[in-house]
Amino acid sequence: MRKQLDNRWKQIDKFEASLKSYAETKAGWKKKLSQKEGEMEALKVRQPSLLVFFVFTFWKCLTLFFGV
Repeated sequence: MRKQLDNRWKQIDKFEASLKSYAETKAGWKKKLSQKEGEMEALKVRQPSLLVFFVFTFWKCLTLFFGV
């Protein structure tokens, strides 16, 4: 009877450990997701200035090569 009880407790401990591991993994993925979302928001803010730079550079190239 004692051996069966010990085996049952071992199973419960393994199950608890797997739940803890799952929770830690899920928290890690959530952290990575929020970090990537922050990077995307930063790019959205920067995008208009990059677009202006690209248009300005393109216009300068046109004027240099074609005299427009």
